[in-house]
Amino acid sequence: MQQIVNKRPLTAVLIDESTSPNRISCLIVYIRTTFDVCTGPVTFFLDIVALEDTTADGIFNALLKSLCKHGLTEDLLSEILIAIGVDGASVMLGVNSGVVKKLSQISSSDWMALF
Repeated sequence: MQQIVNKRPLTAVLIDESTSPNRISCLIVYIRTTFDVCTGPVTFFLDIVALEDTTADGIFNALLKSLCKHGLTEDLLSEILIAIGVDGASVMLGVNSGVVKKLSQISSSDWMALF
């Protein structure tokens, strides 16, 4: 994560909501980026976050808190975030208030959701 903070490579966030066996909703967060042109893009697990609120606002806030905890502040995300990978759930892709819409408002890049 320190390399991402220092080098500021273009980065994608991949997220999926899941439910644990004991029925706790959680958000699984992966990062996809390129550290070295010769190696190419790499995807790595970042975090599992327990969700208290499974609405778009709750997921968005939990995601930002997790990313910030790992050094990816909103200012940094506005520079480097170019894509988000999600499933097709309406809470993720809602046109007016989905998680993707909320993240796109942070980023200064033109980017797209991948699902």
